[in-house]
Amino acid sequence: MKGKYSLISICLLCLLGLRLLSHLQPALASQSFGSIVAFVIYLITLIGVIKRRRWGAMTSGIMGIMDLLMTLVYIGGVNMIGAVVFDGLIVFLSYHDYRHLKRIKYE
Repeated sequence: MKGKYSLISICLLCLLGLRLLSHLQPALASQSFGSIVAFVIYLITLIGVIKRRRWGAMTSGIMGIMDLLMTLVYIGGVNMIGAVVFDGLIVFLSYHDYRHLKRIKYE
């Protein structure tokens, strides 16, 4: 691969950037400690994916699974469908990005 980022990585970066922006307002308003922690974890995850580290892809997958579970437990209705698709995409892209980075390391 000639470029630094694959299409999967670019899509994952876009989704993580959107997720980081969605956690920005509650973190700045200091509404809860959990929103600040989530913002920091997504920021670290975004940095890991930008630096092309495997832990970045693993962390984004773990956070995607956690968000998916929280969505399924706490959100209902039409909002749940969009959140499940968004979190599912993050998990799917994280898995493929991790697999891609692992393959690059061993080539």
